[in-house]
Amino acid sequence: MGRHPEELISSLSNSTTQNMLLIDILDSCLPLPGLRKYVQDIILVVTIMFRCLCSKPNFRPSMQEVVGDLSKLKCSLSLPFNEILIDQLC
Repeated sequence: MGRHPEELISSLSNSTTQNMLLIDILDSCLPLPGLRKYVQDIILVVTIMFRCLCSKPNFRPSMQEVVGDLSKLKCSLSLPFNEILIDQLC
């Protein structure tokens, strides 16, 4: 992100996240991914991250679930990377 994670968490509590794009939370100093596989990897990690940030501990995944998701889950979003909304990943 290039910012403190607390900034992301506090911005997610606002109602403005419905229109927040995925690229808005990524580090702007880094180039956007060019290959579809890298885009899918980023989407996967962000999706898992949001599950881990759930305010109810019982709804957060265990580390075993996270490892399982990282090893087998495939993302099926077909939108261009710069059009993916945060709400589509939560």
